[in-house]
Amino acid sequence: MVLTRPAGPKDLPAIKEILLECDETTAAQDWTNFQVAEKGGSVVGAVKLDEHEDFFFLSSLALKPAEQNQGVASFLLAQVLAKMTKDVYLYTIIPEFFRRFGFSETDPLPTLPKKDKMECDRCHPSLCVCMVRRHAA
Repeated sequence: MVLTRPAGPKDLPAIKEILLECDETTAAQDWTNFQVAEKGGSVVGAVKLDEHEDFFFLSSLALKPAEQNQGVASFLLAQVLAKMTKDVYLYTIIPEFFRRFGFSETDPLPTLPKKDKMECDRCHPSLCVCMVRRHAA
């Protein structure tokens, strides 16, 4: 059984390990605002949403490799999105995954974090798209 909860200070080593395994950590990584997926008492995944004035920005979603393709990321993301009260933006190279959760491609807002801060140049910049999930008011 997978549970989701806000991350606490004791979760930081597990979150860092997961993000490093998935190559999702950046030099500018802020280690706050994570939610974790816990299975059997161990942190197996993490998602980070930062609140801005008019939107949330999802900057990380990662799972331990052994937990991938088992629905854990979908469960974690669905749990977090159910609590959102504003539009949610993200950058991704896997838009097909996020479309299943109501995200669609869009032009980035001027107030979104810049891609260079997210180190997209290390990833696949030609594949990276900005997406939004509109909050239903």
